[in-house]
Amino acid sequence: MSNWAAEDEPLGLLAFGRLIIDALDAAHLDYALGGALAVAAWGEARSTQDIDLAIDLPVEQLRPFSAELEKRGVLIPPDLMRDQLLETRGDVALVGYHRQWSHKAELFLLRPGDDLRRSALSRRRLVDLGSPLGQVHVHAPEDLILYKLQFFSLSQQQKHTRDIGAILVAPSRQARHGLPEPLDRVPRVERPLAPHARTGWAAGRRRQRRLSVVRLAKCGRAALFSPSPLARVSAGSAASEAH
Repeated sequence: MSNWAAEDEPLGLLAFGRLIIDALDAAHLDYALGGALAVAAWGEARSTQDIDLAIDLPVEQLRPFSAELEKRGVLIPPDLMRDQLLETRGDVALVGYHRQWSHKAELFLLRPGDDLRRSALSRRRLVDLGSPLGQVHVHAPEDLILYKLQFFSLSQQQKHTRDIGAILVAPSRQARHGLPEPLDRVPRVERPLAPHARTGWAAGRRRQRRLSVVRLAKCGRAALFSPSPLARVSAGSAASEAH
């Protein structure tokens, strides 16, 4: 368990994430890491300013979890947690800050009737992300893609489409964690390109990746509750390519 009490030493964002996960483990709660850190597990690393976690937080565990967070310098009262569980105006995160270093954690709680989050938590994967995070439960890549599609439909932020593309074209990292290789939506070139053709080919490859992500976004809503989400998304994209 990490010790946040060493206040003379700076606390980095990843170490802060480990504190939150230690609190979840101490309270015996199921969770799945999401956001940029989960994308780093399945795709490629990018900068981030917070820790995103999906959590199954039963009412009887509100006080124990709040107490474990407080031990680690994060103050979220049980009453605020209860109000967030009862919130029905969209998927709003419960936010907690470290009281000294101001790092932010966004906690997305499992609410009644949220079949996608419940099924996503059942598919989470235990992944070693290295020090200081270590072994953590991470959203499976197919669930991460579905959430990224949801967030993109709401915000139109390009970081979500870039994250989807990074997951789809990074088979080696996923195989390292024991997952089957995802579909690489960019055709492979079987012969070397002439030097003058490489620049144009690279630009075309990037454009094809962007088009694939747009097609994924169009069919993502229908795929949200598929028994095999990634297969459903891939099928929809292939159908659009056929036309």
